[in-house]
Amino acid sequence: MRSTGSSSRRFAVVLSLLLCTVLPLGCGVEAPTGQLLQVGQRAFYALRLGERVIGYTSYRVSGRERQGGRDLFTVDSNTFLQVDVAGQTQRVYYCATSVLAADYAPQRYELSIAHSGGALERVSAVRGPSGWQLAVEEAGQRQEGQLPLAEATYLLDNNLFEQCAFLAAALRLKPGETRAVRVLVPQMLAGLALELSASAEEQEISVGGAPQRCRRVTVTGEQVSTTILWLAPSGEMVRLEIPAQNLALERSDESVVGQVQSVELAAFMEGKSTPANVEFSAFWNVDRLVAQLEVKVVGERVDPAFLSDARQTFAGTVEDGWVRGRVETRRVRYALDRAPRFPVHPSTDPELARYLHPEEGVESDDPAIVAKAQELAKGTATTWQAAQAIADWVHRNIAYEVTAGGARACLGTRQGDCGPQTRLVMAMCRALGIPARMVGGLMYSGGRFGQHYWAEVYLGEAGWVPLDAMAGEFADLDATHIRLWQVGTVEALNIEVLDYMDRGLGAGPLPRRAPSLQSGERYTYAFVWQGKPAGTLTWRVIGPEVLDGAESWHLQAGLSLNAPEATPGGAQLLTLADLWVDANGRPQLYRARTSLGEEAPVLEARFAATTVHEQVSAHGQQVTKDVPLPAEVFLMANNMVGWRALIYRCLRLEEGQSLVVPVFVTEGVAVQAIHLNVQSRHEAITVGGRQYDCLAVEVPEFDETDYVTPEGLLVRIILPAQETAVDLQPEP
Repeated sequence: MRSTGSSSRRFAVVLSLLLCTVLPLGCGVEAPTGQLLQVGQRAFYALRLGERVIGYTSYRVSGRERQGGRDLFTVDSNTFLQVDVAGQTQRVYYCATSVLAADYAPQRYELSIAHSGGALERVSAVRGPSGWQLAVEEAGQRQEGQLPLAEATYLLDNNLFEQCAFLAAALRLKPGETRAVRVLVPQMLAGLALELSASAEEQEISVGGAPQRCRRVTVTGEQVSTTILWLAPSGEMVRLEIPAQNLALERSDESVVGQVQSVELAAFMEGKSTPANVEFSAFWNVDRLVAQLEVKVVGERVDPAFLSDARQTFAGTVEDGWVRGRVETRRVRYALDRAPRFPVHPSTDPELARYLHPEEGVESDDPAIVAKAQELAKGTATTWQAAQAIADWVHRNIAYEVTAGGARACLGTRQGDCGPQTRLVMAMCRALGIPARMVGGLMYSGGRFGQHYWAEVYLGEAGWVPLDAMAGEFADLDATHIRLWQVGTVEALNIEVLDYMDRGLGAGPLPRRAPSLQSGERYTYAFVWQGKPAGTLTWRVIGPEVLDGAESWHLQAGLSLNAPEATPGGAQLLTLADLWVDANGRPQLYRARTSLGEEAPVLEARFAATTVHEQVSAHGQQVTKDVPLPAEVFLMANNMVGWRALIYRCLRLEEGQSLVVPVFVTEGVAVQAIHLNVQSRHEAITVGGRQYDCLAVEVPEFDETDYVTPEGLLVRIILPAQETAVDLQPEP
């Protein structure tokens, strides 16, 4: 049977978050038994992502011995992968030794995995009289498992692609034949069921630029990506394709070793999201969602019972990894007042024990993680308060970067995408005796639904409570989160929103006032980062103009940021922008040219009554998109403080007020909603040597506080997490 928690290993090693979904799925057509097991035989395959070679596989039959009245063959194999992660090149080496009988039945298997910046991992599998003895060792931890021989006849481990060829030779499928087979995947401490279907006819394909007639074999399975094998008449595997990931393995020669190029890890995320058929104001404003979905999940057998809970109801089917049906999600209130007191006595419930122990990527026994967890939980009274303090710290202090690392690396580098951030929350909670687990599924962001992960913590009578550190949502999870798995991943997805409730788009009319723009007005704001001058922005009113036959006001802004640590490569960021608005401050046309090092993108957004058309030109290419607009909308752009100042000029603020303001964000090419929470009292502040009577406005989406006069003049912005202040400067 499978050992406890073994499925989570798919996400342990740096790069394995995505690359372990590249399962080496094999199949076969007619081929003489033992044909590939000739001592001295050697083969090379190039692994391509699109047109780029990102790795290779090679194998050599190195020996033959007689044992127990039969011949056993030793096969030495290697796989090398190279990927850029957070600006650094990560190299992963798989080195394996397999002992196979003449009919390709595996007897013994040893694997070592080494990657730059990480510990060595060892995997072993030994065939006994009635079953497999399995073991995985990494970072001083060892997991063991047993599996009956009937549940795993052939060997097919992650990223050891030569095993595809051996499985193909072993099965000898006839033209048009379909067969079910079970394979052993030692890295997962498990066996998987596959179905292989050989085409009735051969067809011509290109291999290494030359035509070759091959038979197509399609491999499917509940926990694997659909894979296509192309086999020559001799039975040799000449090509393997994983269409959902744009990956292909192709027969090559020894020169492939020098052809490997790095590829950004983010490239593996392509295909794991899909455009939404609706535009939400922002994910955090969606309180209810009804959708029809069709999602192929790999890496985990989906439990239908896991698809429904207090905040989600699913009606449909789960078959062969496909989740098909209707899902409804909604915001719910958890009984957080019933959370256990903190410090807590660790649970002795065996069902919860697995969520308290360290595991690969969740290093809850790491001294730095333990110390940080204790620091954050100091003074908290309940397990909920402790868990929330941890998730909030991760949200505010971990920069988003696709790294696919574990908790230790995430804390050390202060970088990580949703997976590493989730594992860091889990590790710190477990370090305090709070059961924590990873869950995942889909989430809406930037006009798309895509793969996403978040944490759940067990709080006694309150049950499992969600914490999404990356989204900054704690218990109060928005309805675009659709829970589908614990450690799986998306191969294919299609989702159609049927109904929803978006309070950002239905917040009612805003308390408006005319901005009363005057020709020649000029305002300068100074950026201060970590106590040092970091740049300025000046915006001014050019004056009234006629634009496309309509009266407009022409505004202009110039931005210069020069904090070396705040911009990529220390380059100076320069932006010159022009904005035309109507008399009420609604945008009509926006043009911006930005210079950052060698990059100089040009952006234009043209607004109509119900839509905006944006075009971005960069690197000799143009990208365009049309986005629906609500009736009331403002414009926002990164660091362009003048456009934020214009919003306050157009709103009538009052003490204790809370507004939801729709904004079109040029960088995200999407409508979002920002919350302006006006505090209940005025504050006197001094800016640029002048005293102002201000209303303090908290903007939770950006973790900032804005200081605005009753007349609508923005005089200061404070961003504590970024150690940044933006102050209005006195005009000469």
